[in-house]
Amino acid sequence: MRLRAQIAVVTAVLAAGVLTAPASSLTNTATWTSALTDWTNTQQVAEFSPHVGLLLSVGLRVQTSLDTQFYLHNGSGLQSDGTVKAEVMLSILDGAGYFSADAPQIDKMFPATAYSYSLAPDAYATSTTYSASSDSGWLTYTDRSALDSFTGFGMLDLEGLTKTTTWISYTGGNSDVTQKTHANAIATIIYTYVVPEPVQATLFFAGGAVLVLRRRLQKVLRVKVG
Repeated sequence: MRLRAQIAVVTAVLAAGVLTAPASSLTNTATWTSALTDWTNTQQVAEFSPHVGLLLSVGLRVQTSLDTQFYLHNGSGLQSDGTVKAEVMLSILDGAGYFSADAPQIDKMFPATAYSYSLAPDAYATSTTYSASSDSGWLTYTDRSALDSFTGFGMLDLEGLTKTTTWISYTGGNSDVTQKTHANAIATIIYTYVVPEPVQATLFFAGGAVLVLRRRLQKVLRVKVG
């Protein structure tokens, strides 16, 4: 029982030594210039070097600015009245595939008030240019898959994907619509980490030995009880 208590104390000191070290952060950004959707483009950011310290979390935020314009035609001999909106989806995927299941994504429907039109038979209409912006908010990843995905000594590929959809609703006539949408993207990545002090670092690297000792003790106790 005394040995078990000693192991518990050492384990607690280990956790406290690492987690109470002052946290620091590194910020990286990847930028996709505005282009006509639908586009796919890859940018790179620096991975978190394990020489810097112990990575605790990865924060990620994606922002975009959009503009779109609608072009309509009533191809029938009847009056056509309706409304139009655009939907833009933007996703960021990392080269290791981690975000494929939990990708930062923006799904923006705009303009806020749908563009309304009224077209005579065989008439055309062009809307004004609508602008919008949106972001994914801060997403924080702390699980081992995410930390491993962003850790290394090189550059990490981030793939940006866009997809646009036009939503039209009308009565009478036979309207069709095309759109031209431009979108950019900015991904901000924050690595939060700690640099253990010398004594804390020694305890940290000794953690594996403590866990092995704990497993051996548990095995001995099970044998005695059996």
